[in-house]
Amino acid sequence: MSVQPTAANAPLVYLIAGEISEIRLYSRLEETKWLLDIAHDLCDPLAMRGTLVQWDSNARIWRSTLPTDVLVAAIYCYVLPAGTVVGITKISERSGKSKTSGMGPTAGTMRTRVITRDKQCWVNGSWGPLVNSHIVPKRMGNHLARHILHNFCPGFPSATASVFDTIFGIASSTAIASFFDTYGYGFRMTTAGHYEVHTFLPALDDPTLRYTALGIYRMNTPFALLHGHPASPPHPQAPDLPPPGLFRWHYIQCVTGKFGHTDYKNLEHIVYSVASDIVFEGESEEGSTDSEADWPTAAWDRGRAHKDDMVHEEEVHDSVAKWIASV
Repeated sequence: MSVQPTAANAPLVYLIAGEISEIRLYSRLEETKWLLDIAHDLCDPLAMRGTLVQWDSNARIWRSTLPTDVLVAAIYCYVLPAGTVVGITKISERSGKSKTSGMGPTAGTMRTRVITRDKQCWVNGSWGPLVNSHIVPKRMGNHLARHILHNFCPGFPSATASVFDTIFGIASSTAIASFFDTYGYGFRMTTAGHYEVHTFLPALDDPTLRYTALGIYRMNTPFALLHGHPASPPHPQAPDLPPPGLFRWHYIQCVTGKFGHTDYKNLEHIVYSVASDIVFEGESEEGSTDSEADWPTAAWDRGRAHKDDMVHEEEVHDSVAKWIASV
């Protein structure tokens, strides 16, 4: 899949690529709708203004598609309305680990609240041992976490959100929590409040082993496979459940981690470093599966947040200028 060129003769910027047999493990019955949703969430998660066209190699033209079309082995292009600009931003590389202090909101408090809210694992229903799995990494900090809420969860109050709020975590069995943390599996919504687990984990060296909802076991064990397993909040009426848009963001990390195209990753001047002295107040790794590493779409998220900040600043300046002119 590629993003729309800025001019008719401009080269395509390829975003994700994979064998159709692998892609179908995730698109399943959704067909082209799955790929369109991925394109939306990569390029325009808030407004979802784009459409998909498919390259017809015989006629050498782009053909329009419908979400119900069968997904085939072809080049698809995400086309935005005329005048709409989507930025391709830098990729962040981790240059160190976050540092911690003993003051302020804590991951320990978040963990207690998340496990108290859920009481069971979202995937296998286990009552324990449980940990708090962060949907967005604490490395993101409050500022970027708020931008994720704004772009993926329209209407959700984001102005005062903290990365340690309970909406950013789910209770996970220790047997599978690390898979979620490393974007080895994500949740794809099936119906409101219900999800299907999609795994993006590497193949196991031992062919007799498999990923199950209870961890890694031999093929002759009766445990259900992790891929395709249902997932849902153990207590759907509990307060402060994660909004579905956060799982969309996490799922995009999984997809990009597995299918991200090298053309995007290797763009000239696309890489920059992350400061190694970020302080997370009161952080503790005990009972948490959050990673120190950047997430796959860190560059996109940071770039989108920077763009939003610039637009906001321009709007403030315009308002002040108009007020001065009216005085």
